[in-house]
Amino acid sequence: MPSYFRMVAGSIRDVSSLALTVKEAGVQNAAMIGAKGFYSEDNVLALEKEGLHYILPLKRNSSLIDYTKVQKGDRRAFDGYFLFEKRAIGYYSYGLKEGELSGRKITVFLDERLKVEEEKDYLPFENQEG
Repeated sequence: MPSYFRMVAGSIRDVSSLALTVKEAGVQNAAMIGAKGFYSEDNVLALEKEGLHYILPLKRNSSLIDYTKVQKGDRRAFDGYFLFEKRAIGYYSYGLKEGELSGRKITVFLDERLKVEEEKDYLPFENQEG
């Protein structure tokens, strides 16, 4: 159940509207969780300027993601695993070292089953049966 509800015009895509909603609701120490399309360097800087905590997923082709550990195939190099829907999900984190976003933390997750399903859907197999 929502604890606070505020209608905002769909054309308003400004971080300040999020900050105002949190302030109006009287929420302390909130974290904004966005969709992939919400990430931009400007939005990150605006969230931080407003003093808001955030979690923003990156698109898979983002240049901020370091896939080296996934590509090497050595899962022992991951920071750890957790269970999600009876599947082991691997993860590792690192800090950005360059640019205006330096110091921000990126966490990469690997769901092997989802990876295989996406590869199957992406690759152009001919005459598939079954």
